[in-house]
Amino acid sequence: MSLLALLAALPGLAGPPAIPEDPPGALPREALKRSGPSPAAPGAPTGWDFLDYDIAISLDPIGETASGRMAAHVECTDPSDPIVLHARRPVEIAVIRLDGAVVAWTRSGDELRVAAPDGTNPGDVVVVEAEWVTTGTRHPDELGLHWGSPTWTLSEPDGARTWLVVHDDPADKATLTWHVTAPSTWTVIANGNLVGTTDPGFGSTTWDWEFPWPIATYLMVVDLGAFVPQTLDEGPVPYTTWAYPDDLGRAAADLGNTPDMIAFLSDLWFPYPYDTYANVIVPMGGAMEHTTATSYGETFLGGGWAEFANVHELAHQWWGDWVTCATWADIWLNEGFASYTEALWYERYLGEEGLAEYLESQRESYLGWHAWEGVFALYDPFYMWGGTVYDKGSWVVHMLRGVLGDEAFFGALRDYGAARGGGVATTADLEADLEASTGLDLGWFFDAWVYQAGDPEYVVGLTQRKAAEGLWQVDVHVLQTAAGEWPMPVEWRIDLQDGSTVEDIRWMEGREGTFTSCLPARATDFAFSPHARLLYASLAYDDARFEPAPDACTPTDTGDTAAPPDDTAAPPDDTAASGESSGGGCGCGLRPRPRPGGALPALVLAALLPILRRRARPAVRPPAGRRDRGPGCAGRSSGAAGRRPSPPRRGAGGTPGRRPASGPGPRSSWSTRTCRRSPPAG
Repeated sequence: MSLLALLAALPGLAGPPAIPEDPPGALPREALKRSGPSPAAPGAPTGWDFLDYDIAISLDPIGETASGRMAAHVECTDPSDPIVLHARRPVEIAVIRLDGAVVAWTRSGDELRVAAPDGTNPGDVVVVEAEWVTTGTRHPDELGLHWGSPTWTLSEPDGARTWLVVHDDPADKATLTWHVTAPSTWTVIANGNLVGTTDPGFGSTTWDWEFPWPIATYLMVVDLGAFVPQTLDEGPVPYTTWAYPDDLGRAAADLGNTPDMIAFLSDLWFPYPYDTYANVIVPMGGAMEHTTATSYGETFLGGGWAEFANVHELAHQWWGDWVTCATWADIWLNEGFASYTEALWYERYLGEEGLAEYLESQRESYLGWHAWEGVFALYDPFYMWGGTVYDKGSWVVHMLRGVLGDEAFFGALRDYGAARGGGVATTADLEADLEASTGLDLGWFFDAWVYQAGDPEYVVGLTQRKAAEGLWQVDVHVLQTAAGEWPMPVEWRIDLQDGSTVEDIRWMEGREGTFTSCLPARATDFAFSPHARLLYASLAYDDARFEPAPDACTPTDTGDTAAPPDDTAAPPDDTAASGESSGGGCGCGLRPRPRPGGALPALVLAALLPILRRRARPAVRPPAGRRDRGPGCAGRSSGAAGRRPSPPRRGAGGTPGRRPASGPGPRSSWSTRTCRRSPPAG
């Protein structure tokens, strides 16, 4: 689901209401489908594995009723557990069968429990069937089956049980076949491929759709209406926009570059995992990544944010649909990756400048959401549809990229997709797979940025003095004032009086660091985190707050960075380079940016992108093979790592992930030397 983190933080926010709401004036936020805390994972017994679903559903849009039948092959892993289905009103159960025989069942909340047959052993497969009726809903904010023209469905996170009878747990994926009966004047769109239609009479048609890959129940979809298709075949797979005639022109204009997006993301990560893709225009207030058939809200059409909503939902086909969060505690694995794809798409057209501006808009959006959702960790979030999961999630993925470097980052994501594709993943799985791919210890990163609530706050300053003719000692002071420990490389840019520029990156693990450089001229300007690689809640410049460091520069120094004093948090000295960086590993090849603090308004970004897309040169993708954007730092510095706090348990399931191994792991090549770039000629 696309949060569309396009707005800067809104000023003058009032106190938070009891239930999180969309900030006033924000873009339509897709899928604020459910208010309140994250839903609990089903918590049901896990002794049965659903292998496939065969679902027949008959829909009557006039009478606003539906009847369904589900049959599933289910494999036993623990015969002491019952088979668990989920159903919630307005679903009414007619009958449940096991291997063709009607069986008794018990109900506890949404859970329908059927005891295993006598003599069942692990590895046995049985067929469970259910029949039901439902009335659906016309309320746009509810989950389930929405009547109207068109009629559409929406199930994330736990709404499949309001119109189907299934095992409604994201961790249990199964293949799927649909048999959808609807009025013959309407078209039915569902997951996968249309394999045929039949005529049951009475003015109806049955549409048979087949989805041969494992799918989570919240990603199942049925849409029906007087849709008109527009199919484009120039991409890696056929792409279709389904829309009502009045919407088709706007949809074609906004979504016509979807094949290009599929090609871009296939090159970036790995080939698109399915054999078709579609956007279905429906009257919802956002968009939803139903596998192979995204439901795209008509309110997005004609707006500057359509491009970002489209690439966000498409990204979910890799991160969310192909690799699915195993529990709702891990929802950031879906939304953080998809939100970062918005930034990657913008980077494609505006390069690193555009990437930094887009991330700044996401940072400000995230901070603006604090008034509504509060402050909590990325893992096991209190609220799933706000700035923490989407915007901070995007930033965490971006910082991982900066820590690893492009080659290692994109390569590790390919490995992660290969290991978890078609299945599910937890946060601990992602950490383990990244470590296995890179050979680096990332526990320090996940401890701070995923499992810890809050963000760092920095006060920075610069002091300097002339050490000798043509030699200046320049001290950069960094003070972290927020609660918690936030180990991360920090970087800055210094403009010198002789017209040159120096950039440096140092490892900072404690709350305060002073970093000394011996430079050939006086500093005239100083920018902290100029390349948007570090998330922070606030940044203040205050030179007067800091005392100069002890003398460290002597006339024999010729511009190299001086060795830091013994009490300075020194960067790791081991190397495990993940890719070669221009500028000798300290970011000198990066294009300088103004001092942080003025991102382009997100609406301006959104308005510019369609123009830029039309004028852009052919894409240059940033995966492996391209030179790194900058250095990486994938090891932890010397000293004990902060302990991972145990996330508060709200029934979301999962575990907080494994504890990091004691002691430092391999380290990467964050350089200690300062790079100097001469001014351009003329």
